[in-house]
Amino acid sequence: MSLDQLYAYPMVLKYLLQTNCRVIYLNREDRLSQVLSLMKAKRTDIYHFRKKTIEEKRYAFDKQRVREILAQTNQWEKELLQKLEGKEYVHLNYEQLFENYNQSVDMIRKFLELPKINEYVYSNLVKGNPKSLSEWVANLDEIRREIDN
Repeated sequence: MSLDQLYAYPMVLKYLLQTNCRVIYLNREDRLSQVLSLMKAKRTDIYHFRKKTIEEKRYAFDKQRVREILAQTNQWEKELLQKLEGKEYVHLNYEQLFENYNQSVDMIRKFLELPKINEYVYSNLVKGNPKSLSEWVANLDEIRREIDN
């Protein structure tokens, strides 16, 4: 579940924390990329890609809305991590996962008490925004100035 879904359905997290459920928290180091990518997905209604596409389109975003969503995401994460204090969980970021995929899968499988595997399975999903933000966000400098203020 995403942070916004956990916030929208707090009973899910409450239930998970009351059970012997194992939590794996996956986030992004680059929170701005996370927010802009989600805003683009909501705008285009395209959340996943199964093949690489070359898209030259640039998107402009409402800088105040980006700042608000970024602040809200940071707040939700802070609240989640406070609720997870004292619980056994794995915290992994997206960048780590794909930089050290096999090692990350091994760590998760160990946490879940699953046997080690010799052959790894890779998703057929590809990054929806493989380019740097400056290549697909038309008003990136304006957004960064807004966030820095």
